[in-house]
Amino acid sequence: MIRERQFFYQNKFYLLICAIVTSLMSYHFIQTNRQAIDIIHYAIPLLIMLSISLLGLKVSLAENQISFQWIWIGFLFKKNRIPMDAIAELRVIKYNFFEGGLGYGIRYSAKYGNVHNVCGNAGLLIKTKKKRLLLGIQKEKAIKAFILENFPSKRNE
Repeated sequence: MIRERQFFYQNKFYLLICAIVTSLMSYHFIQTNRQAIDIIHYAIPLLIMLSISLLGLKVSLAENQISFQWIWIGFLFKKNRIPMDAIAELRVIKYNFFEGGLGYGIRYSAKYGNVHNVCGNAGLLIKTKKKRLLLGIQKEKAIKAFILENFPSKRNE
């Protein structure tokens, strides 16, 4: 069994958000002589953006199923399970930002179907009879070896 937890770590994103909010707050308070309560109006978007930093994805591969679950500030959301007998194709792929559904989180891509990604450019492509799913992964080599060892018939290069 392989388990992986990944979190949203995008330092450039945080730096950009902090710079924008700081400049907006500075400009606002220099131009107007308003109350300090206005800080709340600018701080709320910043707090929402920073809470994204606590967004995580937990992926588990076992001999009988693949499961994934979203994590946010310690809360675990519904665990999604895909039984191995329902999977037609299973492989690890590399994709770029634009192919992967344009961002992080839960997205849709015409090429890969539903995309669940937190960070990185490697993913586990899962094809069933009815749908496609791409899960972002970090342990690329370990997962490739696990698939090759346990499911050679489901692997398609």
